[in-house]
Amino acid sequence: MGNKENKDITEQYNELKEYNKMVRDEERNERMRARNKQILIKRGIFLIIIGLIFILIIYPIFKMMHDFRLENLTFNVQDKVDFHFKGSFKLVSPEIDINKDVMPDGYYVFEDKNGIVFNVRKRDRFITTDYDDYLYQMYLMDYIKEKQPDNITYKTETYDMDGRIFFRFKYGIRLDNYANIDSEIETKVLDLIKYMDKRSKKDFDFEAINYTTNVYLNDFSVPVYYHEYNLLGSECVKSKIKVEYLNYLMDNHLTDNDVIHEDIDEYYRPKDLQLFINDKKITHSNINTSYDEMVHFLYDKMDYSINLYTVVKEMESTPFTIEWTTSKLTGSLVSFVYNGKTYYLDGDLYMTQKGNRVSYTWTIKMLEDFFGARSIYDYNNKTVNIIIPTDK
Repeated sequence: MGNKENKDITEQYNELKEYNKMVRDEERNERMRARNKQILIKRGIFLIIIGLIFILIIYPIFKMMHDFRLENLTFNVQDKVDFHFKGSFKLVSPEIDINKDVMPDGYYVFEDKNGIVFNVRKRDRFITTDYDDYLYQMYLMDYIKEKQPDNITYKTETYDMDGRIFFRFKYGIRLDNYANIDSEIETKVLDLIKYMDKRSKKDFDFEAINYTTNVYLNDFSVPVYYHEYNLLGSECVKSKIKVEYLNYLMDNHLTDNDVIHEDIDEYYRPKDLQLFINDKKITHSNINTSYDEMVHFLYDKMDYSINLYTVVKEMESTPFTIEWTTSKLTGSLVSFVYNGKTYYLDGDLYMTQKGNRVSYTWTIKMLEDFFGARSIYDYNNKTVNIIIPTDK
């Protein structure tokens, strides 16, 4: 009996050991599966991060390098056309190997997928084409067909380029009167510009877009360029049309009964004003000539722009002391010290200040706020005198 009991106990013990081993093996396998799963997840996340880095950083760099080559280094006409425009293009003439890295200067004829046949002139690494004018004509005809406006004007013409006839297309939109100018700009001018802009972005590389929408009111006309809407926005377009129309009336001593005095006060802004600082007329001189310093009006800012270097340089010659440094290579302003604080010029800033970094060009309003200056405008004589305190 004792031996049998011992044997049963031994078998039970062995079975228990086997069971415990099986449980441990299963736990170990489960841990391995969980670990492998975590490794796969981490690898997946890592690959996703690498992919995002490639998409966000590396790919744009490769594309930039590719675009730079097409824009500045290639002598291949086909590559140049492909760089400026989206789509597929077939070389019609002359018969030449389009795969050559270097193609001779001269004139080429291409055809796009819509059957538009256009000219390309190649000179060294640069091309001139009338394809964009054909596209703008197509856009406008589609717009007229879709909207059926009664205020559109356009004309086609040709011009000679070294014995070759190129196509040119001009278009514009007429406003009815100044009394409703805000609504007319919105419903007529901006509606057309937005349409042209949307269509252009489908067919052009951004750098190649150059449509111009002419705006007419009575005997007045003003061109609105694509970048004024695309980069500076709708308000810039509205301001430009109003400012240019009021300038046109005032400079030509004309009257429009729809124009109120408040609008003249707000929008009459001569394009350029002679600059005075602290009653001194600012004139620059070099070896060959001297010229007056002018400030130029900005439609998007509704203010005049001024070169900060000119202001800082003039402040040094007054009782007010200002320290400044310039680049040894270019002579441009690098930094200046004002009220004990150093400010650095930053070419990435546009008419603004971020901490101790400032743009090279300022608006007069920025100048007034920063230096506590005041400005005296004389639009009749087209001057502005900026008075900067010199007793700080």
